[in-house]
Amino acid sequence: MAFYDEIDGAWKNHETYSAENIASLMAGVDPNNVVFDPKTEHFRCAESGAINTDDINRVAGCFKKLKSAIEDNKLTADIIHSARLCNNNDKPDGNEGIISKYEWFNSDNNNIGKQDVIYSTPADWSKTKIRRDHITAWLKDIKYNDMFFYPDHGKSEDKYWDILDPKGNHFASRLAALIRAYREVHDPNSKYFFEKHKTPKQAIAACLEENKESWFLVDEDGKTPSAGTIQKWAALAGWDKKPGRRSEK
Repeated sequence: MAFYDEIDGAWKNHETYSAENIASLMAGVDPNNVVFDPKTEHFRCAESGAINTDDINRVAGCFKKLKSAIEDNKLTADIIHSARLCNNNDKPDGNEGIISKYEWFNSDNNNIGKQDVIYSTPADWSKTKIRRDHITAWLKDIKYNDMFFYPDHGKSEDKYWDILDPKGNHFASRLAALIRAYREVHDPNSKYFFEKHKTPKQAIAACLEENKESWFLVDEDGKTPSAGTIQKWAALAGWDKKPGRRSEK
């Protein structure tokens, strides 16, 4: 699998995307190279079946961010739930609900009457659709340096602008993650805004911890930085809230 420039160009022609496909495209991975299990919400490589590669970890991290945004009503989506007709002795389990006398249509869109329907309470993310304009607006809002939906985001005339681009010649994952976190904690609309935390260091650490997969902080063995390591990185970018004071230790 590869980064943005090797994604099939046909994906650019879509007006809506499934949540699983968006996660892949955000991570710079062609959705055709990824298999998603809607029941477990896990991803694997289509070719090798591997579940713990750099690419798969990035896709999983982006999916987590995307799902959270939809559930928090920060990203509009046409959420779809799997459903089936209720038989005589059929009862919903712990992850299902029931709708009585639901207007049911067959595959030919013919009305076959009102019947009880059992539906899955978790969304079916492989069928849930999101409009492209909603995706780009959300990515801009969260300052995500996506190179597929929003290729010019964060770009400038500076030849080193691609420091945040994983395909760029100057990309450094740890530095890029710190820059993103530093920007995020200065956004009053972000949950990581430093005024909402005891110290700026704590805000930066929380931001890094929750975004470490999608921000490429995963090593070759699929491991992410420990809590202690993240605290050390956060200390580098942290500062004291009082003017004229040195950064936090």
